[in-house]
Amino acid sequence: MSQTIIISSINYDGELASVIFTPQGSESVINLGNVTLPFTFQAGLLTPPQDVYGTYTILVENGNCPNILNVPRPTPTPTPTITPTRTVTPTPTVTPTPTSTLDPCRITQTPTNTPSNTPTRTPTRTPTATPTSTCPGPSPTNTPTPTTTPTPTPSRTPEESKIYWGKFSGGTITSGDTNLLSSGYTSNPTNTYRSIPSGFAYGYILIPTGLTQPSEFRNSNVGCSGSNIPFNNIGTIIIVDANGFSITYNIYRTFFQITDGFDVWLCS
Repeated sequence: MSQTIIISSINYDGELASVIFTPQGSESVINLGNVTLPFTFQAGLLTPPQDVYGTYTILVENGNCPNILNVPRPTPTPTPTITPTRTVTPTPTVTPTPTSTLDPCRITQTPTNTPSNTPTRTPTRTPTATPTSTCPGPSPTNTPTPTTTPTPTPSRTPEESKIYWGKFSGGTITSGDTNLLSSGYTSNPTNTYRSIPSGFAYGYILIPTGLTQPSEFRNSNVGCSGSNIPFNNIGTIIIVDANGFSITYNIYRTFFQITDGFDVWLCS
């Protein structure tokens, strides 16, 4: 079946671009011509047919900075072989129970004591006189009851704004997967960079919708320069913060799974 790849960009969709394709493991360069983004490329229609894996150099018309898109071939994951382990079954050990034998010639009779009745003396009850006081007693004293003052409960507020970034193998992400990403507190995520680690997976950046959103993503750690990194806004996700408040995040994800680590500058 022919393989297909869609080349698109949140910044250049609808514009004319020149696309050059270098298949993985080959030194040949194939000019795909001028196309309009997004562009659907079927590598099987080439002569000879090719896979979609390789490097795409994309230059937008009237642009002077080419965008490099690497599509590596996936590495198969070996399946471990489970070796059954034999379980040793313990063998019960029979312990003989000794049986005692009575020798009728050695039985000794034990005399039985007959109790004798001893008369019991019944004590005589002596009436006890209770003295009556003729002196007036002290008057009772009223003890005041303390009043409890309620302590006011402070009102809860959302925790400081936080963003998430890193690698995840799934094509989408849930709130339960964010513990696999790095995180940090910030009131403005733009005009700074985040380091995405290596490993064959998608690159993810999650930003609260209430914060300033980046206009584009660049492969740089010194400013909004370098090659454009194609990130796509694939929707939103709700994450409950440490104080129990539900925060809505925008999900930015790379178009393809990437093996190498890279720095990404969030342009304002």
